[in-house]
Amino acid sequence: MDQKPFPTNRDKGHYGVFELLHFDICGPTEQVSIGGSRYLLLVVDEASGCLKSFCLPSKSESEDCITNHIIKIQTQVGKKIELVQHDGAHEYATNSIKTFYEDQGIKRQVTVPYAHQTIGTAERAIRTIVTIGRSLLHHAKLEKCFWAKAEMTAIYIKNRLPSPKIDHKTPF
Repeated sequence: MDQKPFPTNRDKGHYGVFELLHFDICGPTEQVSIGGSRYLLLVVDEASGCLKSFCLPSKSESEDCITNHIIKIQTQVGKKIELVQHDGAHEYATNSIKTFYEDQGIKRQVTVPYAHQTIGTAERAIRTIVTIGRSLLHHAKLEKCFWAKAEMTAIYIKNRLPSPKIDHKTPF
């Protein structure tokens, strides 16, 4: 049974594209993927709804993915990330990632532990991607070990759908 969402945060509306990012990790999966992954790290841009994901064999690799993704956005897109929001998971609380955020001038917003509604944007995106991924596997009659490919395909499709957040255009 689904829980009712927490009240919405009205302050999110003033952030531009790639200024507020939500992070969350899904896993471990019951089946190791073809590439050896057990976790899915999902990054959601608040303003555009654009999704970026990384399939990881362990949670410990998430720090490198996050820092590299932030650097890539700032150098290739030319946007400064102002705020990142994530849960209080250990992989987001290392001294090195805190130092990275501080050096980059990025604020962190850590949500309440075990209250998934407080990071609803990322949690809902994960639920959507996992559901689409399972549907793709089912209809293609593929084994569960293809979950990572199916979820990456789901993200590819979702990113190309019109989004109400950006006047029914796609993030691309």
